[in-house]
Amino acid sequence: MSNGEVWSLDRGLILAYPNDIIITGNTRAEVQMNLKKLMKASKNMGLVVNAEKTKYMVVTRGPEDSSNLKIENNEFEQVKEFRYLGVTLNNKNIMHEEINVRLNVANRCYFAMETLFKSKTLSKK
Repeated sequence: MSNGEVWSLDRGLILAYPNDIIITGNTRAEVQMNLKKLMKASKNMGLVVNAEKTKYMVVTRGPEDSSNLKIENNEFEQVKEFRYLGVTLNNKNIMHEEINVRLNVANRCYFAMETLFKSKTLSKK
């Protein structure tokens, strides 16, 4: 799983990288069902889903249920945004802030290398 894997479910998707998993669903109920499946599969392999580190987010433009998700004896906190594989995702699916962050990083890199780019000792071929 070092390069990541994608598992398709009846409803939703699981994107998995070591220690980073995203479970998707069209509704909160689908996410809950898919999380139950993940917890069951993990248990069968001798693994445990850490409820303290596990968060969930509902992406919607409308009103949302902001309550925590409860499965068995575990309670999972709902968040409005989180960082996944270096990208900040938010519950409104708005990417303006993330795009600005990436542009600022690119600008810092460019200007840090600007003297090298303008160097007469480098070939332009």
